[in-house]
Amino acid sequence: GHTLRVPPLRERPEDLESLLLLAIARACHMHGRPPVGMEPDARQALLSYHYPGNQGELRSIVERAVARCRGTRIAVGDLPALSGPNPNDERSLGFTFDVIERAALVQALIRSNGNKSEAARMLGMKRSTFLDKVRRHQLEESDTLHDA
Repeated sequence: GHTLRVPPLRERPEDLESLLLLAIARACHMHGRPPVGMEPDARQALLSYHYPGNQGELRSIVERAVARCRGTRIAVGDLPALSGPNPNDERSLGFTFDVIERAALVQALIRSNGNKSEAARMLGMKRSTFLDKVRRHQLEESDTLHDA
């Protein structure tokens, strides 16, 4: 007999979104609540995670998120820690670190009233490092600080 090899989820990114939506619908049904959506950053986190435990893991992550979700959309705060670090895949933790780093930069810029040298000092970074990160996160003053 032939065994059918089901490719792991990380090799089927195009199926991932449908599987997530399906899992969300199932979990909502289980909890007897109307279907919920996903906030953009939660969606990004769920889509960039590599699910070493495949579909079982995807289902349990979604079930926990739905159980914790208070609004009409799953937020990043509702997600369990998406761990299972895969050292060859910087995306496994990339999203969370990026989000945190960006928030720290924005916070420092706001608290220093846009003074980049001061913001870099607050974060204990060399000014040049700070400026590189600001550029990488596309945080030029115009969009972050126009009304801060």
